[in-house]
Amino acid sequence: MKNTEFSILKGLGIITVVIGHSSWRLNNIFDPYSFHMALFIFISGYFYKIPYEDNCTLFIKNKIKSLVIPYFLYNLFYAILTNTIYRLSGLVLGSELTIKNFFIRPFVDGHQYDLFLPAWFVLQLFIVQVVFLFLYKYLKIITSKQYIHFLIFLSLALLGTTIGTLFNLENINLIICRTLFGLFFFYFGLLYKNSIEKKNIFNTKILFFIIILQVILSQNFNVTYELVWGKFHGGIVLPIVTSINGIYLYLFITKSIHKIIPKNDFLINIGENSFHIMANHLLVFFILNIFFVKFNNLDFSLLQNIWFKYNIEKTWWLYISLGVLIPTIVVSIFNTIKNHIYVKNRLHFKSIKTKSPSNSIFTSLVKSSEKI
Repeated sequence: MKNTEFSILKGLGIITVVIGHSSWRLNNIFDPYSFHMALFIFISGYFYKIPYEDNCTLFIKNKIKSLVIPYFLYNLFYAILTNTIYRLSGLVLGSELTIKNFFIRPFVDGHQYDLFLPAWFVLQLFIVQVVFLFLYKYLKIITSKQYIHFLIFLSLALLGTTIGTLFNLENINLIICRTLFGLFFFYFGLLYKNSIEKKNIFNTKILFFIIILQVILSQNFNVTYELVWGKFHGGIVLPIVTSINGIYLYLFITKSIHKIIPKNDFLINIGENSFHIMANHLLVFFILNIFFVKFNNLDFSLLQNIWFKYNIEKTWWLYISLGVLIPTIVVSIFNTIKNHIYVKNRLHFKSIKTKSPSNSIFTSLVKSSEKI
């Protein structure tokens, strides 16, 4: 059954990611880079199920199917697109196509192709999910006390922020740092589902406290962090605090919205397509930039800067809205066509089966189509 509340939360989260990459800010209090990656790890942890631990191999296979394979299909698309753009225009929008850049770098920093770089998070999330599966499974054998679990995962996050604060990280050390940080928020999502959600923690007193705390922190410290590079600008503790603040705020907004919007609201559709929005919104930005550069007679080389935005103070709404809407609409159209073809073929095979029940070839085709 679809969890529309968390689809809304994912929708708000992915809009925040797009805002972050647009370089436009409504305010710096709840800056996207102060919580948005932790939010998505939290959401993933919410959907973790204990029965997964009974069949770890199946869990990993399912995650490879839902995260890793789609990632590398997109990676192939952007490898081809990046090479094509270079051949046609001379613009360098990524690394050359090599085995290392295509298969290994995605797990390290995911910045092998500029237009696809936001998706670095997908494989890091996969790593967090797999590590958490084994760690949590065996941690519960040692102790069943929830507060000890919380303290252990919190300690791991603090270790991650400490490593990121003290050292310039790369390769495996960078992956370890991000994973240590992510494990806490994955566990926090599970803890919220199992213990916190049933309690009424959403009220204006707590909300005002969170907002005031965030205002004080943002005025006195750098509350942003770059998880992809393991850079925690606010120090060791602050990234965890601001992430929890942002998660609370977005949960509060989500619960308020969930009560009034219909179950087929477009925001829910946005949330359900957050993977595709994450993967493709920089491509939408790039296409927009082409039009702005061409019609304003700007230097063509500006397009090589993936962070270039034309007059962002006036065009922010265009970048953000199209960055969210175009991937959502394209995927929705694709799914509609795919479902139409599937239903049509299914009816066709059933018709053949009815006419020729003894034909084993057609029977097997029908059974195969029904398993898709």
